[in-house]
Amino acid sequence: MAIYKPEPHLLPEDARLLKLIAELILYQTDGDLPSNLVGDKKPLSDRQSKDLLELLESLYDRKDFRENMLFIEGVFDDSSPDERSYREIYLSRRKKLGHSRAMASMHWADFRYRLGKVNRQHWGSNVTPMEFRHFERMERRLFRELGINPRVSDLLMQMIEAQRIQIEQARNTTTHESKGLLQNVFKSTVSNLKKYPDSTMSVNRLSAIMTIVANTSVLYTTRD
Repeated sequence: MAIYKPEPHLLPEDARLLKLIAELILYQTDGDLPSNLVGDKKPLSDRQSKDLLELLESLYDRKDFRENMLFIEGVFDDSSPDERSYREIYLSRRKKLGHSRAMASMHWADFRYRLGKVNRQHWGSNVTPMEFRHFERMERRLFRELGINPRVSDLLMQMIEAQRIQIEQARNTTTHESKGLLQNVFKSTVSNLKKYPDSTMSVNRLSAIMTIVANTSVLYTTRD
């Protein structure tokens, strides 16, 4: 299946955050990709810590971003009683991007089928469950469209590949124990930066934040 040119929707401060994280990753690794995805942990400078805290707080304080986190976790949890609310988030966000709500049930069903969260298509649908390699190709194209440094992009792809088993399990498991996990990545990072502004920041943590922010920019768009 062809992959469309992605159309990321980022606020200026989100773009600044991605740029800063890319700089921090290169700073932490001296430009070389760590083989274990951890890399050396160097203390952040006062300016790095201040800028990162400011941008992360701004992002985390936004209702739409926290809603995105709940949506991502919720659509993978078949036991959640809130499927109707996730469906409404998906359709209302797509409407804001200019997509019609006509045939809303079909669009939602296609979205979930692509994720592998429903077992069969609705009548007339021609979508197929997304293969992991196809997802990887979409991610690489997204990172390129966002202007992410190629070395950083390679590291993000390395991290995604390392998480392949967990990602596939999330698609195949009906119940998840990780509600709030994504939000906690941001909440705990902000808390640590406030308490320890000269603390170290692992490449894993920086890469996770960068991947989440990048993907929320295209969460409700069509990429293939």
